[in-house]
Amino acid sequence: MENTKLDIAGPTLTDLAWLAGFVDGEGHVALKEGCPAIDVYSVDYKLLEEAHKIGGGNLYAQKRKTHDHCFFKWQVMGADARDLMRTLYPYLKYKKPQVDIILMAPFFNVSKCLVRKSMYARLKELKHQRSYLPYKFRKLK
Repeated sequence: MENTKLDIAGPTLTDLAWLAGFVDGEGHVALKEGCPAIDVYSVDYKLLEEAHKIGGGNLYAQKRKTHDHCFFKWQVMGADARDLMRTLYPYLKYKKPQVDIILMAPFFNVSKCLVRKSMYARLKELKHQRSYLPYKFRKLK
């Protein structure tokens, strides 16, 4: 069987769709001190290694304070994260509203702008939004 992916050609559309789903389901997109960031934590190193191959960034191992085993983190920061968000954008579902805000950030000079607080507040609100849960799992007020 012929390999359809060439290293110099970059990731396939299937790779990008997989990575977008992985980030959508397990990841965290944010502005950290005005810098775009993508973080994914897992105990499965192979998953993060695949994400690293497709999206670049860095891999870290971290030990849990309460357990003997460690977990892993894949992180992409800054311009690389912004470029990756743009690449994954068509495939994102749940994180798309957050990425919209993050991609808007350079137009507002987030580190020094009054809009910064409202952008961070909206990102926090979207992160903690529970509308995706079925009614029976939502907390009653």
